[in-house]
Amino acid sequence: SVRGKDVYILQTAASNVNDIIMELLIMAYACKTSNCKNIIGVLPCLPYSQQTKMRRRGNISLRLVAEMCVKAGFAHIITVDLHSKESQGFFSCRMDNLRASPFFLQYIVESIPCYNNAVIVAKSPISARRATSLADRLRLGIAVIHGESKEDDERNEDDGRASPPPMEEQNPMQ
Repeated sequence: SVRGKDVYILQTAASNVNDIIMELLIMAYACKTSNCKNIIGVLPCLPYSQQTKMRRRGNISLRLVAEMCVKAGFAHIITVDLHSKESQGFFSCRMDNLRASPFFLQYIVESIPCYNNAVIVAKSPISARRATSLADRLRLGIAVIHGESKEDDERNEDDGRASPPPMEEQNPMQ
């Protein structure tokens, strides 16, 4: 029985994010209705935390997930490396964001021989700030990959570049 106890719900990542959210909410609600003392969610991969495209109103989908988690009964949420610090403000319960970079840096220094000859590579200009932080702490160089994003490719599909060239009409009267 969980009555009067602190319950920790550990949620791992999977391919179907919506199933993860529903399982998490159902488990939390079951604990809440069983009168447990506190429900603490440990979510290393917080669903919908990277969708920060809406500039004015914030991340609407993460805000909804946060509200559902609190309604389900969570008193405390623990995450790892949130995409943006502002995401913590969506939760009306206690929220802790743990950083994995100290452990990652320690692993590199202790486990990779001659790591001093490496270069930290950022996959896009947007991720260059985090890569620069890692490179500075390891005293390494940095490289940034600059290219078109997938969003650009999707927007350009209707301009004709992705389709085969139009065929010339042949006039049958000639």
